[in-house]
Formats: sequence, structure tokens, C-alpha cells
Amino acid sequence: MDTPESRGRGMMFRKELAEGRGMLFVFPSETHNAFWMKNTLIPLDMIFAKQEKIVSIIQNAVPLDEKLLQPDAGYTMTLEVPGGYVSRHGIHVGDRFEWKRAP
Repeated sequence: MDTPESRGRGMMFRKELAEGRGMLFVFPSETHNAFWMKNTLIPLDMIFAKQEKIVSIIQNAVPLDEKLLQPDAGYTMTLEVPGGYVSRHGIHVGDRFEWKRAP
């Protein structure tokens, strides 16, 4: 998700997200923006990264909650994965974060 419109829509209205799948948000520069779960029907973990390093994690964000979820640090990418994924896979702040665009 690399446009303001696609980032704004994000995971809204989706009824499922398979294990091993996620949605990557790419920002043009470092940001401190908060996320929320409005119109998001499934629990999510949010992994925030900058310069190939995880800088913040929000786990098990509550579906439909409109509370702002603020990461602990500035970031350039956010990966949303199924709720509980971070715990199940032992992911921590400081871990390396790599990605490449699918063909």
C-alpha cells in the first residue's frame, strides 16, 4: 500500500487474513502517524520498521476499535499481519526487517 488512498483503506472490511499473509504499508518518508481499527473486522498485529529494523510492535489490535494506536518510534513501513502472529513467530523490536516486491 503505497498511496494515501490505499493506506487509508488498508485492511478495512476484510473478513479474514490467512497465516503467512499480510499487508505492507510503505511511506515516502519517516512518519509517526497513528493507526486505528475502524471498519477492520479482524484482530491484527502491526509491525513498524525503519531502515530494515523493527522499531515498534502493536499486538492484537481490537477489531472495530477507534482508539488511536501510536507506535513507539518513527517508521517508514508498517506490516499488518493476523493477530497473534508476532507472538507465534517470536518477533521483537530490533529484529531485522526485509521485504521485496512480489513479481
